[in-house]
Amino acid sequence: IVVSGYMRALLCEAQPQLDKRLYLLSRPIRDLGSLRPRQRTQSDDPAVVVYAGRITPEKGLAIVIEALGAARCDAPVELRIAGVIEEHSYWSHCQQLQTVATRRNPDLTITYLGHLDYDSTDELFRQADIVTVPSQWPEPLGAVALEAMSAGAAVIASGVGGLTDTVVHDHNGPHASPGDVDSWANA
Repeated sequence: IVVSGYMRALLCEAQPQLDKRLYLLSRPIRDLGSLRPRQRTQSDDPAVVVYAGRITPEKGLAIVIEALGAARCDAPVELRIAGVIEEHSYWSHCQQLQTVATRRNPDLTITYLGHLDYDSTDELFRQADIVTVPSQWPEPLGAVALEAMSAGAAVIASGVGGLTDTVVHDHNGPHASPGDVDSWANA
């Protein structure tokens, strides 16, 4: 049993004899309750961009920070980061990038929220305009993308692995190239 077409293809390529014995079973997503559309009360309320995941290089937070520093927007943008810091040297690197990004883009603010429980993460997704999933490796599925979409957020994801099953480019969200700051800034 696999959770994505990507995983099925990967296993069939490695073990062709499994083709008739592999079954795709979609992963259930928590019920996030009723959707509440995000309401901006003032014209200068920031667009809320979210990163929720482990803070480690393979998850790609640094790419989002650099991309938002390079992006030019017509309104303020707030990046809200939620996740457990697994690699402190990588987090230090991300903090250095935050300083550079907010200097380059004065309309950008960045807030670290720490590690959130499920309810708090769900609420964060409800508040988000865009949730980013900048994985640098081929995720088996990309559950964060599914959860964010079920909360009503738009999702931008790396075009790798099971994320391509979850976020279908130009159908329910754009893909950006993993590790490519310009691609992420454009998305």
